[in-house]
Amino acid sequence: MAYRKNILDLYFLDARARLIDIAAFMDRVNRAEGETDFRYDQFQDALKALESDQPNRAENVLLAFSDPTNEPIPVATTKAACGAWPGEGNND
Repeated sequence: MAYRKNILDLYFLDARARLIDIAAFMDRVNRAEGETDFRYDQFQDALKALESDQPNRAENVLLAFSDPTNEPIPVATTKAACGAWPGEGNND
């Protein structure tokens, strides 16, 4: 059985640094000009999954970025993955 203190001792500083990186990323996006982007919308949905007390937060964060459809697309619309599902009819 893992003890909470041991986990905090091992991982707290790394998690803290990642949160600061996320906050800086969000600040940069919010200061930038331009239209909204589905990736940032999904990013914000993923952050909401972190607020849960459920033990499956990592799964829910991953699902926030995932394509929920079952049918493969006929042709790729981009050359690289973008890390988030653009949604139905939005293949920018």
